[in-house]
Amino acid sequence: MRPAQLGPTAQPQCWYHAPQELRMFKFVKTSGNDTRAEGLLYLNGKTFAAVSGGYGNGALSNGSYSVKVTRAVEGKHLKSGFQAGGVGFFIPIEHTSDSSRSGLGIHPDGNKPGTLGCIGISAKDASNFLKAWTRMSLGSRPTKLIVSGP
Repeated sequence: MRPAQLGPTAQPQCWYHAPQELRMFKFVKTSGNDTRAEGLLYLNGKTFAAVSGGYGNGALSNGSYSVKVTRAVEGKHLKSGFQAGGVGFFIPIEHTSDSSRSGLGIHPDGNKPGTLGCIGISAKDASNFLKAWTRMSLGSRPTKLIVSGP
């Protein structure tokens, strides 16, 4: 068998746009309540321990959210609440039908355990999450988040 060859019509992988069903996060609440929920965030076949709520208006409500991929930020300049496990990042999300909450996102669960409604990834998983996120081309990163669970 001969190795595949790149022809004149081949496109670099960075232009690849994954099918919509693959461009989705899932946050499944496994325990907790409306105030604070613990669960798992799924990205590209991997799972990451996470929490939502504990402060402010509590945990994210179940439903569909849009992920603002191009507005994601990374770095040590972010507030301590967005840093844990040696990394700092913030990926903005917005509920698709309920605009009563704003400023929500996915970030490391830094500072005190819990969030103001964001999805806070555990310190032990934050670095691996960021590696998985940044290894994906911009066009294949999730644009949708589904939150479900008790």
